[in-house]
Amino acid sequence: MNLVRCIGEGILFALILGIFSKKRPDVRKYIFALSMIIEVFSVYFLYRGQENALFFFLHPYIALFIMNISDFAVYKRAKMEKLIIWPLFVLPAMAGFVLSVSWMMKIRFIADLLGQ
Repeated sequence: MNLVRCIGEGILFALILGIFSKKRPDVRKYIFALSMIIEVFSVYFLYRGQENALFFFLHPYIALFIMNISDFAVYKRAKMEKLIIWPLFVLPAMAGFVLSVSWMMKIRFIADLLGQ
């Protein structure tokens, strides 16, 4: 079920990015920021108590990778950027940001439960 949700999020981000990329390319950075915020809350709410699960770490990477590959279909001139640099360097950094923010939110939630 988590895999289906992850793929669905990636496709949803890809559709939103594809719709706005042709008409208003200046909005692309806001769409990437919105996708990061949605991923943070998705990982935060979906994986409560499953922080050591493998899919907890793969969820943001897979969703953002689907969005990246579909963006490659729109911008074909950036082959090296979209096929090598993004999957190896940028997407792991973005996924790491999502995971670290989600973990900080979980730590704060646990501290509030314990009254500290």
